[in-house]
Parts: sequence; C-alpha cells; structure tokens
Amino acid sequence: MVTFNELRICEDGNYLVVDCEVENVDLYAGMYIKSIYLEYYKNATSSMPGSKAYKLYENTYDDTRVKGKRVLFKAAELGNTDFGITSFEGEMFYVIVQCDGSPASEIATLPCGFDDTTDIGAIIDWKTFYDKAMNYVSLMFGPCGDPCADIGAFEHFILLWNALKLAIETCDWETVKDLWDKFKFAPVPKGSSGNVVTSGCGCGR
Repeated sequence: MVTFNELRICEDGNYLVVDCEVENVDLYAGMYIKSIYLEYYKNATSSMPGSKAYKLYENTYDDTRVKGKRVLFKAAELGNTDFGITSFEGEMFYVIVQCDGSPASEIATLPCGFDDTTDIGAIIDWKTFYDKAMNYVSLMFGPCGDPCADIGAFEHFILLWNALKLAIETCDWETVKDLWDKFKFAPVPKGSSGNVVTSGCGCGR
C-alpha cells in the first residue's frame, strides 16, 4: 500500500530521512497516511509499532489529502525517545506507516495482502557497511595491503550483506534483526585497521 521513496540516514549522521506515499493506484484512491512511527530494531516485536515506538507524524484531523509525507528526524532528538541511544551511527530502525480510509469500493474482492493498512520499512546506517567494505579493500589493495591475502572474511561479509538486504526486501524482520546483530557485533580479524566482519570461529569465514 505504501511506497517508500527514501529511507536513509544522512552521511553526516545528523538526520534520518523518511519519504513515503500511498501507492498511486486506483485501488487506494480513498486511502491516506494516518501516522508514521520509528522503532529501534532491538525493540521490534511481531506487532509493530510497540510501546517504545516514537511517533514521527500524526494526521490529527484525518486529512484525506495527505497521500505522501517527508519527515526529517534529527539525531539530537534521539534523547526524546525510549531507544537508549544517542546517535544513528551503526544503527538500524524500522519505519511503520499506518494508513486509513477505504480501498476502492468497486473492488469486490481484494487481492491477498491488498487490504493491509500498515507497511514497514527498514533504515540502516549503510555508511557502516561502506566503511567496513573499504577496510577489506585496504587490507588487500591499500598502500600496505596484500593482494594475495585470504579473502574468506570479505566473502563472508558480502554474503552477510546480501542476506541482510534479501531479508529486508521480504520483510523478514526477525532475520533482519539477527543478521544485523551478527554484522554489528562481529569480531575484528587480525591485521585490520578497523571493524570488519568474520564469523568469530577463528577461520576467517
């Protein structure tokens, strides 16, 4: 029902951006955005938003013209939440968009899932991914790198990255949480100048 045009954390880490709209199809002509919540990934449950979710937007007067909304949330405002964090760095969040109204009345039987009025998206500090990826590159190809170095840890990183993106695309939020923790809290392999990902088993995979 909802199209997410933009979900990201700015590179400078000062803002989180949410840009969404009701899908532009006749079926949803009578739908509008009612509210938008931000949920910290550690607080996520099977039914979101939870009690600790932070409300980014509320359509107080049920204005049916609100088909889209863009919200900028400052890192400085994290102190107003129950997330227990002070910056966006290395973090992940869920955006929960709740819609209201009625699907087109002439549609007698809605296709499966088309009557869901809540959509969820994920926001990840992708700069963390980039920085870690560049650490691998510098290990192999930097001024002091070894082009013959074992790339097993880098392969593990790429597989984890793609698994995480797939889990997000299929809205498997429990798996997303598990994979993000594996990524975020992975140990640092010997010889690295920064945080890179290994499995922690000692074999570099």
